[in-house]
Amino acid sequence: MTHISPAIAAIVLEEGDRFALLAGGEERTGTVAGRTDTGCLRFTDDATGRTVLADLSHWEAVRVDSTRLARRPDIRPHWLRDEIAADPSQLGLGALRHAPLSPRGIHSLILDDPATGIRYAVDIQHGPCDEDQIARSSAAASAEQLRSLHTTVVAVVVAERIPAALRAKVEVGIEARATDMGRGISLEMVPLPKECPAPFAGLIGAA
Repeated sequence: MTHISPAIAAIVLEEGDRFALLAGGEERTGTVAGRTDTGCLRFTDDATGRTVLADLSHWEAVRVDSTRLARRPDIRPHWLRDEIAADPSQLGLGALRHAPLSPRGIHSLILDDPATGIRYAVDIQHGPCDEDQIARSSAAASAEQLRSLHTTVVAVVVAERIPAALRAKVEVGIEARATDMGRGISLEMVPLPKECPAPFAGLIGAA
């Protein structure tokens, strides 16, 4: 956990970051959903589940609970892939079938869901999802489909953040949200819903 000033938070917080707004005895926690042209932060409020706006200048401090794997020099490029391969159940997509070698730095896994018979070609990336990752996941799913003609194969992207502009292009998307509480990194896998965003609930500020 890191405490920063509201002015710094307005610059460094990104979509998907976990944080808390602090003022006196009040604390509001949530996940960044974006920002407005006027500098207000749009976030999903943990207490209500609604999307609200916060004027950071009304708060005394901001606690940042997220950690960006792509920014940390102590995290190996394949760390996230290795963590998922060690415990595939955290994705909720079945058991590990195959972990392809990645000579070009491509980090992927093949999973089988015995309950549905569906096979998943999972592309894993530190940092935000981009067009290249979506293309890789589709190519991996197509290649696996050719090898398994009688099995349904679905493309999956796992990234720290999947931008709203790309979500319609993703067949199955899962955000890997990392938190460093000082005792090692914990991961929360958050599947992207195929639904409309939560209704806007107004502007908030510290009392």
